[in-house]
Formats: sequence, structure tokens, C-alpha cells
Amino acid sequence: MGTWTWLARIAADDMARLLADPLPAARTSDALAGVHPHVRPVAGMDTHRAWHALHIALTGLEEGGDPPASHVVGDGAIRLDDEGLNVLMPDDVRAVAQYLATVAFEELRAARHERMRADAYSFDVVEEALPRIFAELVRFYADAAAAGDAVVKSRA
Repeated sequence: MGTWTWLARIAADDMARLLADPLPAARTSDALAGVHPHVRPVAGMDTHRAWHALHIALTGLEEGGDPPASHVVGDGAIRLDDEGLNVLMPDDVRAVAQYLATVAFEELRAARHERMRADAYSFDVVEEALPRIFAELVRFYADAAAAGDAVVKSRA
């Protein structure tokens, strides 16, 4: 299980080119690392060690779940590798942004606090930061949706 999830916004046209490459996972990783010759992320966000607690809060599960909740920090519509590199294209990004706009984090936290405490990786380290990180996620996806960007998630 990974310790953090990095989310990056990539322009939809650039993401389409990366996906069309014979080595899409490698080229996408290059773009995330800033070494791709033509593609750079528009913006990024590190969920630190909070991704697992957030995923449980959103889905009620340690892994998987139903989109769009499961797509926020967990899986993606396009899985590029077995190491946790996932992509959401603009339609999926809009669905996540619309979903997040309707979610009250404090209600989720109240409903799933015990599950998060029992199951989430390093919950005790991130508990106080969860509302701030959740608010950042809401803004990140809203901005990505408004711009028509894709979102790449990399778990390490």
C-alpha cells in the first residue's frame, strides 16, 4: 500500500498524446517528473499521507468503490500500470468535481470516523489536516474541470 498520492492536472490534448504513445505509462511518468520534452503538468497536489483516510471517508472502503467517489484519490477510469498510475479524462474529472461539490466532509468524517481510525494508513498523522486537504481536493478538481484538464494520480 502506498504512502501518498500525487495528483497532477494535464491539458486534455497533452494527455491524449501521452495515452497514444506506445509506452503511455512511461511517458506519463516522464511528464509527472518534469522530464518529458513537451508535456508538463498544469498544476499538482500532494495528498501527503491522507489519501487512504480520504478514500475511506468518501467510499467507506479501503480500496475500490464506486465512481465518482472512488476516483477522487483512488482508482481511475484509465489504469496505466500496476503501481498506481491512473488517469481521469475531462468527463471523469467533471463528474468528480460535481460530486465533491455536493459532499460535506464533516458529515463523511462523522459517519466514517471509526472506520478511518481503524483502517486508514497513518490516520493519526493526518487526522487534523484532513479538512484542509479535502478542501484543497475540492478546489483542485473544480479548477481542473473548469479548464477541461485530465487528472493523473500516482501512488508511491
